[in-house]
Amino acid sequence: MKRKNRIIVLILLIALLGTGCSSKGKKDNEETKEDKSIPVELGKVELGSIYNKAILSGRVLSEKDAMVIPEIPGKVKDINTSVGDTVKKGDVLFTIENEEIDNQIKDLDSTLTELKGKKSDLESQMEKQKAQLMAIPSGETTIPPMEGTLVSPKSEPSMDTSMIQELDAKIGEVSKGLEQAKEAKEKLKVKSPIEGTVSLISIKEDGVAMQEEPSMIVSDLNDMYIELNVTEGILNKIKVGDKVKIDISSLSKEGMDGKINFISIMPNMKNGLYTIRVSIDDKNLSLKPGMLGKVYFELDRLDNVIVLNSNAVIDKNGEKLVYLVEDGKAVERTVTIGMDTGELVEITKGLKEGEEIIIKGQNFLKNGDKVKVVRGDR
Repeated sequence: MKRKNRIIVLILLIALLGTGCSSKGKKDNEETKEDKSIPVELGKVELGSIYNKAILSGRVLSEKDAMVIPEIPGKVKDINTSVGDTVKKGDVLFTIENEEIDNQIKDLDSTLTELKGKKSDLESQMEKQKAQLMAIPSGETTIPPMEGTLVSPKSEPSMDTSMIQELDAKIGEVSKGLEQAKEAKEKLKVKSPIEGTVSLISIKEDGVAMQEEPSMIVSDLNDMYIELNVTEGILNKIKVGDKVKIDISSLSKEGMDGKINFISIMPNMKNGLYTIRVSIDDKNLSLKPGMLGKVYFELDRLDNVIVLNSNAVIDKNGEKLVYLVEDGKAVERTVTIGMDTGELVEITKGLKEGEEIIIKGQNFLKNGDKVKVVRGDR
């Protein structure tokens, strides 16, 4: 009897174990089925802007660069300024040494002093003669033998003034020469033609300042620009007034505002490129002529169009596809693209603003796959 009872208990245990294993297997199967859902992330379709980028480099220049060239070349006596100094119009930048002009001024000044002295002596003598004549008693008359007119001894004698006139002419000539020599000496003081900042000095003291090249350059830093050379392909896609962004690496400045203010109508004969100028908005006056800058152009720009990240669009059998989610499943939709920058694409057909598409996980999908939204707008 006891043996029979043991057999019954054993049978019951086996039955219970079998039921537990069956339940666990069923649960595992359900979990396996759930794991087949592919996690994805959604993004909302929005309007935006798209354009092709072009990056060109050029040098910073001043709209008003004044070339300082001496009117009279010669040895540099002294330099009164340094690169980076702010100067006013008329400030003396450097002085030229010229012994010939100095000696000419000295000689003319001495000659003029001598001539004025001679004239003064002659005028004194004439005044004495006049005084002597005035001292003759009045009333005395003489009657010329052939003439019936009376002549008063008090009448002024006929004095020759030709010497005075000759001296005046010489004094005038020497004075004019002296004035010209002094003007030439003043030109030896080379002055700034504008108010600005000294951006270049190519001379040194005791060296020679020539007329073939500028001794200095004074720049107006209030009006700076970058000069660039562009191909005709870019030329046809830009216009005066277009806004650009500028980076100046030497100043650690990025994204400065700029604007195209000049476009050449003729190419450079040497390289076939067209010169353009981009003005720079630099209120802090930190830019200096000669600095290197990068200019970022937005070519073929389109605004208020549907723009997607290129990764969201799948290329399948020559068609462009995106995935949407409907009832927990991935649904393919064919789209037509316009501009493609490599990073972004314009969608011209197939999507509407406000719709949601899969932007992550799409590369692992096919039409009808179950998906699980783990991130995104939902």
